[in-house]
Order: sequence, then C-alpha cells, then structure tokens
Amino acid sequence: MAECQRRDSFLYIEVQASGFLYGMMRLLVGLLVQVGRGERSPHDFTQLWTAERRDEVKYAAPAQGLCLLRVGYPDSPFSPELWFDSQPKFVLPNVGAPEYCLG
Repeated sequence: MAECQRRDSFLYIEVQASGFLYGMMRLLVGLLVQVGRGERSPHDFTQLWTAERRDEVKYAAPAQGLCLLRVGYPDSPFSPELWFDSQPKFVLPNVGAPEYCLG
C-alpha cells in the first residue's frame, strides 16, 4: 500500500509492505521521479514494478531525504503503549511535515 502527498517542495511517500529488499525504496522513488519528469509513463512504472524487472531500473533516488519512520509486526510482543513510547520522536521544523511525522 502506498500513499503520496506534496507539501510545498516536499513529497511525502508512505509505503506499507510485508517486506522490503535492499535498495527497494530508492528504486521505487527513483521510478516515481522519472514518471513525474515524464521520462516514463505510469503504465511503464506499473509494468516494471509488478513484473519485478529490477534489471530495467537504472536510476535509484539518492539516500538523502529518505528515512524509515517505523517498523510494525502483526503479532507484536509489546503492548501498544510500550511500543509507542519506544518510537523515536521526529521534529522537522519549517518543512510543513504531515502531523504523523511530528513528535
């Protein structure tokens, strides 16, 4: 599942999945940038991503600006209160971040 928001010059992408491969988010964001620039069509993106054609993806977004905010598990060994209190608090001043990113 993915969701995308634009706020000023920032693009916020939230992706939920059962697992991620090394470099997967950088490749995903890189493809989305190419679609946004008109270098690839949304159809091309869908075909490449669903067919898992990593060999055809040549551009990966730089790591700067990408961050992992949380990891969840279906059967967490922690109570919701303990889990929430253990999460890092993010404060992104003056960037118009969505409320869920603020601590």
